[in-house]
Amino acid sequence: MKADFLKKTMAVLLIAASIGAAQAAPIQVEKGTDSGIEARVKTETLGFLKVPNGSVKFSGKTVLVGAVPEWLFDRHVVLKGQLIKHSISTAQGTTSVQGLVYFNDGDWINSFPKFKTPDNVQLSDGSFLVGRIRAVNPDGVDFQVTTGQTRRIKNDEISALNSPRAFSFTIPATGVKLDPNAGTLQGEADSITFKVTDIEKGKKLVAQKVKEPQEPKSVLAGAEGGVTKGQLTGMIMLDAVNTLAPFVVAPIVAPLGAQSAENRLRQSDAQALRDQVNGSAVPTN
Repeated sequence: MKADFLKKTMAVLLIAASIGAAQAAPIQVEKGTDSGIEARVKTETLGFLKVPNGSVKFSGKTVLVGAVPEWLFDRHVVLKGQLIKHSISTAQGTTSVQGLVYFNDGDWINSFPKFKTPDNVQLSDGSFLVGRIRAVNPDGVDFQVTTGQTRRIKNDEISALNSPRAFSFTIPATGVKLDPNAGTLQGEADSITFKVTDIEKGKKLVAQKVKEPQEPKSVLAGAEGGVTKGQLTGMIMLDAVNTLAPFVVAPIVAPLGAQSAENRLRQSDAQALRDQVNGSAVPTN
């Protein structure tokens, strides 16, 4: 019984820890064709997507977004992408890492609004290409235009990228150590913010109702819905209380129970005596 109680208590503690505040983690940024970002930071939203207990892991050029769906307790990778470009900026004493990431895989890849919209790339010479990014390489992207041809576009040729799958990001950093010559950064970071790039030029956003981020419907096994984490936590707590209750209440109730039983016997004896006096006692054979 004690072992079961300990297991339940540990489960409750793990649930509480999962919603606790995250601490800053190391971040390392390197520039160059084969370099990128090494970091793990938290996020709550990604554009119009709500990312419950979200975590974003940068490993060189690879970007993985993890989330804990409502019906599950484990984090799952829901989006996979590639880092297209990144830079280090310092303004008013605050250093941040900024960049552009393109997501091309994951369970949530079709959950972006207007996910069928083609990618639009503006080149440094002012021209535009419409189509779809088919691959992200260390030094550029393979872009297939709507007519079918594919061409390699170098990162320094990309002036802007407009796509429901592309997001610019900002990671505030603290405890920063910069190497101006190498263009590298070492420090700590705990959060990241994403900004959508799929905004129509010239579109009036005034008076438009801003939509609240929504968690996509999960297709993961075990995430079909039912008992939420909050409800499950409540049931575990209630079960733990019921397990502990006899140990806590018994020492208090036992004396009262004995006294109550003794009073009950006294009342029975008194009633039997009254019945005999009144002649209403039941004869025995």
